[in-house]
Amino acid sequence: MNGRIVAASILAALACGIVAGVLMLLGLDRSEVSQEVHLLVYFLPGLTYGALFVVFALMPLLFILRRRQIASRTALMLGGVGLWVLLVVLVTASAWNLPLGAWLNLVLPLLLPGVASVLVFAFVAGGRANAAG
Repeated sequence: MNGRIVAASILAALACGIVAGVLMLLGLDRSEVSQEVHLLVYFLPGLTYGALFVVFALMPLLFILRRRQIASRTALMLGGVGLWVLLVVLVTASAWNLPLGAWLNLVLPLLLPGVASVLVFAFVAGGRANAAG
């Protein structure tokens, strides 16, 4: 494992944590944001999910794509986003009895941290910009 993959893993987890923390803070009323709670409380769950997703999904995907000699960023981004969407859909499966609009309101904010993580990982880990280049 080279330094680019390590850096990509760390930065991708940080990106997931930042986006998830910002989404949590934006979803709260100002009266609900306690001054006693440190801002790390909002950042750490996303950081944890991002690190787990990088280790168990993005790194294996990167190694599989490289083994098959498909080293394009586009393939890594599409595969990573597809895995994150699958994960979110499986986690929110208990909410499938909701109307479609309410379910989308639940799911769409959950997609953003993973997409940010995948984009950061794909661009930092490298690979060619496309399969031809």
